[in-house]
Amino acid sequence: METNPGSIVHLEHEDGRFTRVFVSYYACWKGFMEGCRPMLFLDGTHLFDRYKGTLLAATALNGDGGMFPVAICICGTENESNWEWFLECIRDILFNDEDPYTPDDELVLISDRDKGLQNSVKKSFPWSHHSYCIVPPLRDECVQIMKRAAYAYTTRSYNNDCNELRNKSEIAYNELLRMSPENWANSYFPGKRYGWLTSNLAESFNAWIKEARYLPITQTLDNIRKKMMRMGFERREASHKWTTIFVPTVEEHLIQINEQSRCLFAIPSTTGRYEVYDFPTVEVDLNERTCTCREWQVVGLPCKHARTRPPR
Repeated sequence: METNPGSIVHLEHEDGRFTRVFVSYYACWKGFMEGCRPMLFLDGTHLFDRYKGTLLAATALNGDGGMFPVAICICGTENESNWEWFLECIRDILFNDEDPYTPDDELVLISDRDKGLQNSVKKSFPWSHHSYCIVPPLRDECVQIMKRAAYAYTTRSYNNDCNELRNKSEIAYNELLRMSPENWANSYFPGKRYGWLTSNLAESFNAWIKEARYLPITQTLDNIRKKMMRMGFERREASHKWTTIFVPTVEEHLIQINEQSRCLFAIPSTTGRYEVYDFPTVEVDLNERTCTCREWQVVGLPCKHARTRPPR
């Protein structure tokens, strides 16, 4: 807190015995509020030093699709009480009275909903959308169908995939029905996840700090701090070499959809609105930035239909 002004640290103890600590460096929480997509990936991982314990982490996604650590917590175990405390600390930072977090889209939290996370998110962020990371406990032949249903942009495609799953396995279909599609399927999810349906980003953070998980608590925190600082420096140096208007991942996406749109053609309807002939035919509204295929709305980047040019 002395060397990184604006950083937030909460340390709790009971009768002089350490219980848990929360850390969010100023550059992390401020960077999330000003430069990241409004999503937090939540996950916990075990520590392997003499006293064991658990590290909870909230990780964000920067504009180039890279991992952006926001906050960490070291506690005894991964349970509802510790998750709730961790999330409340994050909530108090983001929605403070002086400079509250006001993203263009509503905040989305993505997790595996394990070990008390589901209830903790409801209590701490009742106004946000909770997205479940789906790891289907089904036979291999059914997994791909379920993934297609999860990634489907329209309810029609989702229903077709569900019917196919039902024909393949009644048990798998019933397992799918147990989970509310509003929490995991693209076609029903009310928030914006920019195409992310899993908590893989949080798991990547856990792998990134693997060596730190074997150290004593103070060394664990310092090791993670150094890794964050080094990552920030390397990204800043790399960005100085960019020559494109958009970040590299977006430029690559635009190149891909330009290629995909070459075999399509559009007919204008009104200013900014087009009928694009594909299978099926779709309607694009450039003013509203929408397409009836719904990829633009779900992913947040133009789909191939939006790049289709009308005949001259």
